Amino acid sequence: MLAALAGCPGLDAPSPEAESVALAFARAVVEKKPAAAYELTADEYRRAVRFGAFEEQAQALLPADFGPISRVLVVRSSNMAGWKSWRPGDIGWAYVAIEGAFSQGIAVFVRNENGQPRIRQVEWGRP
Repeated sequence: MLAALAGCPGLDAPSPEAESVALAFARAVVEKKPAAAYELTADEYRRAVRFGAFEEQAQALLPADFGPISRVLVVRSSNMAGWKSWRPGDIGWAYVAIEGAFSQGIAVFVRNENGQPRIRQVEWGRP
């Protein structure tokens, strides 16, 4: 599986920390390690989404018939600082593409929590 950064030059890209945690999160989902992915989420997210529900969402993203995955990559875009969903403490937004016989994706808002980048919001699936 390959991991990379792709996108358009000149855009206000997410912070390196946001990209890094988003990519680690997506890799854990792809590698069927939901506990590792869940550990990268913020306390706020974990209060709202229990692990069992999270695990079901992760499994639904990549069902057994999804096929082999060839690439997992952060697709650079605006950091979304002006979006309605942006909150104080957020450090970035990132979209991670999961490519193979089919395509899928995960979009996340990342915040600073006790000095660590943590995912506070997850949008499962490609747009």
